Amino acid sequence: TFGQLEWLGDGPHECYPDRKAAATRRVWSEDPNRPRPAYIVPGECGGRTNASHVAIFGPSFSVRCLPLGPREHFELVSWSPYPPREVHEAKHWSEVSPSPSSFHLCLDHRHMGVGGDDSWSPTVHREYLVPPASYAFGCRFSLEEIDPVRVDT
Repeated sequence: TFGQLEWLGDGPHECYPDRKAAATRRVWSEDPNRPRPAYIVPGECGGRTNASHVAIFGPSFSVRCLPLGPREHFELVSWSPYPPREVHEAKHWSEVSPSPSSFHLCLDHRHMGVGGDDSWSPTVHREYLVPPASYAFGCRFSLEEIDPVRVDT
């Protein structure tokens, strides 16, 4: 079971490279099992921008994810209890079921904007496109065991 997800980056709400003016950069935490935004058509959602570290906490462990390289941050981080393939193939949320024992973490090196001047048109401003090129990306994962707190009586 995953109890908490923490990131140093933009939040607390959903934000994307071209939709983050109201976001604040700091350490945020969230229950990764909370309900996702119920958009009419299923799709990836809940992104957070400019994350320079991500940590996942369970009852006896933590997993830390750190980006490597010159950018030193993930341009977009998102998580979901729903398998990505099911989400992308579904036409309605009733066709998608959460994974019973896992959640899916997406760490994007680059991510284009979500839309031009409104959220329903596919026109993305040039500065928020990711041009075709050769990109290098790396990240480091560390798994740590957490000792249970012992109270002496």
